[in-house]
Amino acid sequence: QGLGKTVQCASMIGYLSEVSKIAGPFLVVVPLSTVPNWIREFRKWIPSVNAIVYVGDAQSREVLRAFEWETGLLAGRQYKFDVLITTYEMVIKDRDMLRPIKW
Repeated sequence: QGLGKTVQCASMIGYLSEVSKIAGPFLVVVPLSTVPNWIREFRKWIPSVNAIVYVGDAQSREVLRAFEWETGLLAGRQYKFDVLITTYEMVIKDRDMLRPIKW
């Protein structure tokens, strides 16, 4: 039986983005085995938030960064995603790409 951490986190991000108007981006770091559950719950509970999964090999992460990363805008919304769901291992591997983002 789960403790509801996934729904609690999703509802907190939903509150921050929809009520407090804090757009993010938000970084959610979870164990690899739970990633499918996290993205499913985010899409179910806060479909208005663009949550993406950042896992996989170097080439697939590069494709994700090419198409789902920056908007190209200098002001306003700089990233296409609101929530990046990833693992500790991915954070360590891609820290140089993740570090400049103001989470």
